[in-house]
Amino acid sequence: MRPYTKILTWENERRLNRLIGFRDNVVTYFKNCTFNRFEYEPEENEVAQRARIDINKELGKVHNIMAAAGVYPVLVWTPPPAIGGLVQQIDIVLNMF
Repeated sequence: MRPYTKILTWENERRLNRLIGFRDNVVTYFKNCTFNRFEYEPEENEVAQRARIDINKELGKVHNIMAAAGVYPVLVWTPPPAIGGLVQQIDIVLNMF
């Protein structure tokens, strides 16, 4: 995918609209989930399930758009020193669920 500085205006507009739609789906998903502190998985209602399907369909395309814009949503996680372990780089977009 070409960087945003090397494409035409309407392609930038198309990418922007895709990112906005993705963000709207993420907001819809998390607004329609309930989180119980005793359970690992959130409880999804029907609206959240539909939003999750749409999020999963767009995930790869949105990740490529972000990379072409120079945005790399990577979180570096280091385990506590008492436990030890490997330092991991976690992509927070691809590992949203």
